[in-house]
Amino acid sequence: DRKGADLKNQKGHIIVVDDDKEMRSLLEDFLQSQGYRISTFPLATEALKALQTGFEAREGEVDMIITDLKMAQMDGMEFLRRLKQERPDIPVILITAFGTIDTAIEAMRHGAYHYIVKPFKLAEISVTIERGMERRRITQENKLLRQEVKQSWRLENVIGKSPAMRAIFDLVARVANSTANILITGESGSGKEVIARAIHNAGSRAQKPFVAINCTAIPEALLESELFGWLELAGAAAE
Repeated sequence: DRKGADLKNQKGHIIVVDDDKEMRSLLEDFLQSQGYRISTFPLATEALKALQTGFEAREGEVDMIITDLKMAQMDGMEFLRRLKQERPDIPVILITAFGTIDTAIEAMRHGAYHYIVKPFKLAEISVTIERGMERRRITQENKLLRQEVKQSWRLENVIGKSPAMRAIFDLVARVANSTANILITGESGSGKEVIARAIHNAGSRAQKPFVAINCTAIPEALLESELFGWLELAGAAAE
């Protein structure tokens, strides 16, 4: 429908939280002119409650939050801390008229994407938002790619119905959480790496990197240095 098409054509959905009505209106008008969809809240408590009670289901996914620091009921720093506990994926920009180095460091330590001191130029905040949006887009793409890779290497996607394959599936399930080294043998192209990935993804180390090394592609003279590094070899030679 037309509403869906309009949302698709917008550059992103931004929440602006500020108890200063004029500042809210200024940011809303400017950012809408830049092609963003804007939702505003006068208080951080209201914004947090909305996000906890289905706001995104009704209004669309939130891509960024811009919040003032000094506000009644809940200040921007507390809002940032609470938000990062519940929605760490949303980048947050803090704006304030009371900027100090210590405050900026604290904001970054609690997960703020950026920290802007009033008065600021609209062009400055525009560039900051664009960079934050690009960073969020890349983060989301990486997350989706990891999920797709993990999905494609799940044991359920290994095709096989023969008794021999069922025995392999059973063995994978039994050894997946083992801390012992596992040797997988077979002819070239028989699926050794597929099974190795299946074991990795079925175990407690699934969230950690899986590194595949083709030893046959590394010259014998360089194999040790490639696996263990030059410094160790140099140290051993010196001894």
